[in-house]
Amino acid sequence: MPHRSVALIPAYKPDERALEVARSLNDLGFYRILAVSDGNSAEYEPVLSALEAIPNVTLLRHSVNMGKGRALKTAFDYILKTWPGCNAVCVDCDGQLGGADAVRGAQLAAEHPDSLILGCRDLRHTENVPAANRFGNFATRLSLRLLTGIRFADTQCGLRAYPPAVMKQLLAVGGERFEFENNTLLHVRRASLPIVEYPISVVYEKNEGYTTTFRKIHDSVMIYKNLLSFLTAPTLTYLLSLVLWLGLSMSGWFSLWGYSAVFALALFAGVGLTALVVPNPKRLLLGGGILSLLAGGAVFGLGSLGLLHAEILAALLLPCYFGLCVNFRRLGYGPLPKVLRLKR
Repeated sequence: MPHRSVALIPAYKPDERALEVARSLNDLGFYRILAVSDGNSAEYEPVLSALEAIPNVTLLRHSVNMGKGRALKTAFDYILKTWPGCNAVCVDCDGQLGGADAVRGAQLAAEHPDSLILGCRDLRHTENVPAANRFGNFATRLSLRLLTGIRFADTQCGLRAYPPAVMKQLLAVGGERFEFENNTLLHVRRASLPIVEYPISVVYEKNEGYTTTFRKIHDSVMIYKNLLSFLTAPTLTYLLSLVLWLGLSMSGWFSLWGYSAVFALALFAGVGLTALVVPNPKRLLLGGGILSLLAGGAVFGLGSLGLLHAEILAALLLPCYFGLCVNFRRLGYGPLPKVLRLKR
């Protein structure tokens, strides 16, 4: 039985399945059930009234649709103020996720009060998964792995558990709609927030129609725009370094040694600018210094072979950019967060 845990249900255009989910969670012993009606019209009032009438259910309402991210933040704020010390377990209202998995999430939140708890589906061995869901999950997992260095097993599952300390942090995370849940995973990297992943079951009915506010183009752009924010600083660093080196090298004042030194210094100057926006500037500068020395040595070596400036630049373009991204990702934000992956 979940101890002092609130089951959180974001509800947009709910149907009878939302009532079944709430009753099931209540029967499983959750301390409270908190549903957030996200701008539902009068058409859904009968379901919402029935939902509110279930014992231990509290219903919050948004007058207009504000998105899942805002619904979660509304719930976090309410839980922290009304039931301090309670964990929250988010469960979608479509009935695809099992109550037993929600209970386990609550237990894990109690055991790991400093961690974000992620339910993880195995979509490879689940029947009737929509192709868009399968591809979207793969794409975001790959993007997060490349940009943050963290291997998430599932980035889009609606079953997550949030201890109070984690909810307080996530209230400040940007995003009002579907991008919020991906932004929380970026926050995990920035804050070195520990993660606990555990396997869950999910049921997709064949040819079932799903109600969603997800706007394929707009919301996808928002999600990947925020993911690519991890590339902004190293990209600007590299472009500034490149402009500085080209400007100085075209003057013709330097020997090969001078060109190499100027390249290294330009790269390090760019790293210095990046250090202004990360939590661990000393580590970033140390890694950037080593990278700059290696890059300067590479310029000298390639120049000794008779390569022209344009050829040297072409040879070092991708390696230096990749090195800056790795330096920013690995050192600018400190050590990777701890990830505990549980089995059934």
